[in-house]
Amino acid sequence: MENELRQALEAVLKEAPTGGFNQYAKSYVEAALHHPYDGSEMEGEELRVQLLYIYSNLTHWRGARAREVKAILKKYSK
Repeated sequence: MENELRQALEAVLKEAPTGGFNQYAKSYVEAALHHPYDGSEMEGEELRVQLLYIYSNLTHWRGARAREVKAILKKYSK
């Protein structure tokens, strides 16, 4: 996993407000960083789809940092 993406995912965990849809996004981030089956990071198509889930659940996170993180998630989910 690229360092830029890892930092963006960690920002979601640390900086996005808790509750609501953001909480779902945080759960998806945890799964991306620590795969439920073997504890490894997700990769490939599985990671791309996971990023789409994360991105779509961050709709209520606002501000400059949120825009920056979302842009990175969007970049890697293409």
